[in-house]
Amino acid sequence: MANMIDAWATNLKRAFDFRGRTSRASFWWTVLTNMIVIFSLAIGTGYFSAHSFLGGLFGGLYMIYVLLWFIPNVAMTIRCLHDIGRSGWWILLSFIPIIGTIVLIVWQATQGNDGDNTYGAQAAMPK
Repeated sequence: MANMIDAWATNLKRAFDFRGRTSRASFWWTVLTNMIVIFSLAIGTGYFSAHSFLGGLFGGLYMIYVLLWFIPNVAMTIRCLHDIGRSGWWILLSFIPIIGTIVLIVWQATQGNDGDNTYGAQAAMPK
């Protein structure tokens, strides 16, 4: 569990860092953490929808969290692409419906290059 939170915190700290590399484990731990938070807030929004204050509170927190993580997710995805030796411009594949997303997910699940590559030293999982 500590690796999950450490990966999330590290990627949030590197929110505007589009250089370097992010390991596959760090990327997926952060994605899992974000999905848990987003689903929890969405469930809270739905559960408390009859109560205007609580439903609005959960809905507002949901929107703030999603907006807060937009740029860090883009940066983290670019660094993950760097980890496998691909340019960050490949993130534009996400604009191709279905196929682009599938290709990016496969690449994000690919183990990074051992040792240094064009984008820097091998990424390590936060401890």
